[in-house]
Amino acid sequence: QSKVAFNADSGQTYYIRWRNAYTSGSYDWVLNERDILPGDVCENAISAQVGTNHADNSNGDQWFVYTATANKMVHISTCGLTTENTYVQVFRGSCDWLDWVGESGWACGGQSDLSFGADSDETYHIVWRNWNTSGDYDWVLSERDILPGDLCENAISAQVGTNHADNSNGDQWFVYTATANKMVRVSTCG
Repeated sequence: QSKVAFNADSGQTYYIRWRNAYTSGSYDWVLNERDILPGDVCENAISAQVGTNHADNSNGDQWFVYTATANKMVHISTCGLTTENTYVQVFRGSCDWLDWVGESGWACGGQSDLSFGADSDETYHIVWRNWNTSGDYDWVLSERDILPGDLCENAISAQVGTNHADNSNGDQWFVYTATANKMVRVSTCG
């Protein structure tokens, strides 16, 4: 089945194309209009807070806005909070794809789990997509200090031989400078 919602401007004409990519049959479909609700579009995003927030995808995507309190790692997750499949995207400063920070879906059994380095007083737009869900669910937002390896800018030095990675706080970055023209192999095999 298919569904899409978009912010329409009065008097503007829109074309709708139903593709035959998955069917050559005929079927009914519905078009309706409703007032724009808080969170429907980026421009009227709902304020997100540290702690538990609530998303409702029954009307489509839902937008939130968050301003970082300091240079911190921000963690957004639905893991363990819902049985819904969730998908989240984050944009820095605006809702433009050029300001894309990251996205997550299908982690921890179909839920979302995303961490990113946030700058103090920077605004981030968070959108919970209705791609895989039509339900409502809780999600959590937290901040923590930036640890070594959290960001490319503070990557941990890797050495020839055994190194140790710890993904309990999200992605972990390492940096390695080759000592000569050699083949380098990175592996967890065995």
